[in-house]
Amino acid sequence: MIERAEVLVLTHRLSRRRDFGTGSNLTRDSVVVRLEDRDGHVGWGETYLVPGVVEAGRAMAGGIVGQDADRASSDLAAAHGLHRWALGAVSMAVDDLRARRRDVAVAALYGERLRGRVRGYASSRGYVEGMSAQAAWLEEAGAVWDDGFRAMKLRIGRDDPAAEMGAIESQMLEILAATLGPAAAADRWQETRRRGDPAHARGRRGGGLRPVPVLGWRGRDHRRGPDDRRGLDGPLSHAR
Repeated sequence: MIERAEVLVLTHRLSRRRDFGTGSNLTRDSVVVRLEDRDGHVGWGETYLVPGVVEAGRAMAGGIVGQDADRASSDLAAAHGLHRWALGAVSMAVDDLRARRRDVAVAALYGERLRGRVRGYASSRGYVEGMSAQAAWLEEAGAVWDDGFRAMKLRIGRDDPAAEMGAIESQMLEILAATLGPAAAADRWQETRRRGDPAHARGRRGGGLRPVPVLGWRGRDHRRGPDDRRGLDGPLSHAR
């Protein structure tokens, strides 16, 4: 039974402003939900600090105190009209608690495992004030490569997406050439482009944009099935 619920707001001041296609920020703000049951198991959930999320999260988390975690999960799944960001954080904490009580991964609550491993990726810091997008991306790509990542997610859209995608392609060729050599880089690039699926890429400002690999991953549509692995094989998968 859930015995205690807390909703915490955490703020980390960034070393420099981060700019994205949808805005900018000087801090990284998170709302964290902590649930504890009478046996001492603790479940955690997290979301962004958006308007109304703290109040809604506290009301929602407080409303499941005294309930069994499985019952709380069912009730949240059946509810309508709830604050979606708060619901995401509280549901995450409930699932984490349910999994910890069973000593299993959260994914095991929803069926059998489809993959034995999932490749991690770096999430871009965004645009950097005082640097061109191309220079910032190239610098960051080198840094995340050195950290061991072979995939990187970029948030684009501040400028013309078609121009930004073209710049990414040019930089990818530079990275591949430096890593594999010019001839091997050209072969790997063409192989990856042949695997692309333009039907599943869309530009923000109208028209389609073909998916391109960024440190090993190409664009993929979230509506594909959970066992679709076509987006997992990229140009830098076997570079080392």
